[in-house]
Amino acid sequence: MFDPRRWRITGGRRASIPRWTIAVGIINANAAKVDGVKVSLLDKQREIDMRRRLDKSVKMYTGGRF
Repeated sequence: MFDPRRWRITGGRRASIPRWTIAVGIINANAAKVDGVKVSLLDKQREIDMRRRLDKSVKMYTGGRF
């Protein structure tokens, strides 16, 4: 459920760095410990961009739309 009080805390539209890019950095820094990630970004291009930026050893599971 959307909580407007957390809008800026979680990134919202005002964030200068998309949250998924921060997540990719954390995942890639720990790629030896990560088998894969499951995400649903609800945007085809963002999912493609994220997949391209992930370390080659990390699998990306999505909702199947893209």
